[in-house]
Amino acid sequence: MSTAHLRLLVFAMVAVYTSGFLLWYSATALGLAPMLDGREQLELALHLAQGNLPHEPFYRAALFPSLVAWLVKAGVSVQHLPFAVRMMNGGLHLASTMLVWMIAARVWQSPRAAALAALLFGMNPVVLHFAGDPLDLTLAITLMLGGVLSMLLTVQTASGARFALSAAGLLFASACLARPQMVVLLPPLLLGVAWCKSSRRNLVWVAAPMLLVLTLMGMANLKLGGAFQILPWQGAYNLWAANGPTANGRYFVQRERQTVYTEGGNPARIESERLYRREQPGAPDDYATMSHYWRQRTLAYVRAEPGRWLQLVASKVWYLLNNFEQYDIKTYHFHKARSPWLRWNPLAWSWLLAAACAALVMHGRNPRAWAVAAFALCYAMGLLLSYVSARFRLPLVPLLAVLAGGVMCGTSRAVWARALVGAALVFMLSRLPLPRGEAERTVVQDYLLNARAAAELGFSDEALRDARAALSRAPDDAAARELMCVAAFNAWLRAGDYRAAGPQQACAAAADDSPSARRALGVLYWRQGRGAEARALWQALVTACGEQRDAALAALVMVDGIAAAALPDPHCSGPHSDELLLALALRGDGVARGQLAARMSAAELARQTAALRKFFEPPSAP
Repeated sequence: MSTAHLRLLVFAMVAVYTSGFLLWYSATALGLAPMLDGREQLELALHLAQGNLPHEPFYRAALFPSLVAWLVKAGVSVQHLPFAVRMMNGGLHLASTMLVWMIAARVWQSPRAAALAALLFGMNPVVLHFAGDPLDLTLAITLMLGGVLSMLLTVQTASGARFALSAAGLLFASACLARPQMVVLLPPLLLGVAWCKSSRRNLVWVAAPMLLVLTLMGMANLKLGGAFQILPWQGAYNLWAANGPTANGRYFVQRERQTVYTEGGNPARIESERLYRREQPGAPDDYATMSHYWRQRTLAYVRAEPGRWLQLVASKVWYLLNNFEQYDIKTYHFHKARSPWLRWNPLAWSWLLAAACAALVMHGRNPRAWAVAAFALCYAMGLLLSYVSARFRLPLVPLLAVLAGGVMCGTSRAVWARALVGAALVFMLSRLPLPRGEAERTVVQDYLLNARAAAELGFSDEALRDARAALSRAPDDAAARELMCVAAFNAWLRAGDYRAAGPQQACAAAADDSPSARRALGVLYWRQGRGAEARALWQALVTACGEQRDAALAALVMVDGIAAAALPDPHCSGPHSDELLLALALRGDGVARGQLAARMSAAELARQTAALRKFFEPPSAP
């Protein structure tokens, strides 16, 4: 088979597999309603598109949401934005697969090696698992691989060396703006160019575009928040959370549950600000002061407990080498088992790691292979200061895939034997099992995540099933109790028989920690004829000025006929929710009716009005 036909076959296989998975994922609850970091990225993109960012430097990396903002400006609706971003990620994944082929072809001078490398990356289930969500990782990998290819071109294309060096500096710096962990690759890149005699005088060609990109980011932050900041400032608290006394070295763990959490917010930021104010009462709470505090606290802890910190770093090395994909937003093996496209895919970290080590043993004198290995090693060392979770170590996958392609290149039998023994040892070491219970520790969070997305979409049966599964695993978890109440309540609403017994027991169990549960419990009390108890719950929610304020006000409007002029002081509320406007419109408020007409179609307005009217019919006698 010719090289052209082999390349076409490989890319056809990757394209079909990628498209199949992404289209399947687009019909799932999490595909339709992204959560956590994915939701935050979309919210940031919307703020960028609308020009209403807060007056502060970027808390998160800005490049990926900036690209998503262009989709919004191009006319993509909020409803279709997750799908559009997923298709963009799919295109970036195919571009990365092409770059892996091109890099491997130059490293090994073999189309078979390039084909194997492209398949190992393009068909990798972990890579696709993260490409399905609106995350910055897929873009960062594409930019990083473009930088690696450019560096290889500098030593193979003398006539275009300066252009290739400039492209490398531009692409690596851009990768840092997409994924800040990539910043650890910049110093080795500059040192490597300076060390190489043939390109030392061309150092300015790689440094100039790199500095230009980073300076532009700093200027953007200066204009936006009044400070020249290159990297996002979330890194300061993450440094503490990843290296402090409570760190596990694998993934971020919230120290305290947030009783009020809005999708699109950042739990780590909320926690860092809360802890800072508690530990530094009266101190300035601007971002620079808080960031300085967390950096200094990390350094103080490392100096005070060097042995304990080194033990943590050693555990990170172990988890980095281990085949198990550590939790990061989602537990990979949980979602892989749920996907018909990923479930049977045998590709895993240990196969890549073992094959890459074997290739280096087989071709130990290949300088291009060692250059790729050096990039991988530098990035891996940088991870030891943060987390080694599945998403953080994912940029190593394409680099290992490039190296693994070398097993297709021939060598002597003696070298083959040594490589095979080395690969077997690495494979077995990476396959050592985790401590009992570690693999399943985070699964309850996956049930909760899926239940939350399903509840938001109105998939009542799915939300109820996953909420029950979460509660069975963690009966004392406040979030599980809250979701059980919400899912059971929504299923009760969907049934339409409001005289039937509702999920009172589930909501009562969650009421102490959950405003949503208290609001639902008030509705259940009202349907049972316990009006005084229902009003007391709703009034308390209105007074608390929390996330359920408008919903509680809507209930009071419906049962007591409160007019708009008699509503409590709206100082703690933004624009009225659809539910509150519907209640006011039903009570004859013309302004509310006009606002609703601008928000939804006549058919949707009629449907929701009928549902709300039926919902608050006079309750049955107790």
